[in-house]
Amino acid sequence: MKKRNKPAGFLVVYDDQDCLHIPFTWDRDCEGAICSGASADGFAVFPSKAEARKSIDISTRFNALLKSQGKIRNEDFENPSRKNIRIVPLFSGKGAK
Repeated sequence: MKKRNKPAGFLVVYDDQDCLHIPFTWDRDCEGAICSGASADGFAVFPSKAEARKSIDISTRFNALLKSQGKIRNEDFENPSRKNIRIVPLFSGKGAK
């Protein structure tokens, strides 16, 4: 059995289970939060799944705060869209698996 490489980190992506896969970037309005953004902004890379989960939780709470204030918010962190948020491993190197 071939040994699997250790991930170089983890990404949080919006995955609609069809063909849409959007990596999240850092949210400029809230430290620790993430949001959908342009690839030019750079992707948010986490050292562990736990850190990625923590950022999803921060983003969800920040979104709830914005909603309660009647401000524009990221609906990715509300149901039913939230079920499409996934933590995926990031591998480096040619043909990494």
